[in-house]
Amino acid sequence: MTLEACGATVRVLSDIRGGKGQVDVDCCLFNQAADLPPHVISLPMHVTKFVEFIDQTNTPLLDLAWAHQSIIQRRCLPLDNERFTVSLKDNMCNLCEVNSIKRKNGGRLETGDFIQFSRGKNVSYGRIMNILWERQAKGCKLEIQLLESGE
Repeated sequence: MTLEACGATVRVLSDIRGGKGQVDVDCCLFNQAADLPPHVISLPMHVTKFVEFIDQTNTPLLDLAWAHQSIIQRRCLPLDNERFTVSLKDNMCNLCEVNSIKRKNGGRLETGDFIQFSRGKNVSYGRIMNILWERQAKGCKLEIQLLESGE
């Protein structure tokens, strides 16, 4: 609903399933932190079915963070921005760079987010520069640029 309020036409799988052949769309948004590898073992069925109806060679596949940042910055960000591009290939490497992660509390962290964190009793502030997903450790590492420290 937020994207529609911003002027976008939003289509879901049930909207395009009845059409014949491929559907012409400007881009496809995916919730990479919940739907795509390396966060899950394989592509969910709804993603697999959806990509059957689009031209994957010419349609940008973007993380939902693209829409978030477009709204925050109040302008449509370029569709070819590498930061937001997602791959539907099964990436089984042990260490993968991802754009976003889903937190245990249901929240989401994205590359570029400003965060507050504790180091001992001191509170510090930083910006997430990179998120590395470690498959075998079943966790991730955040590379953070320290902005301000409460020391």
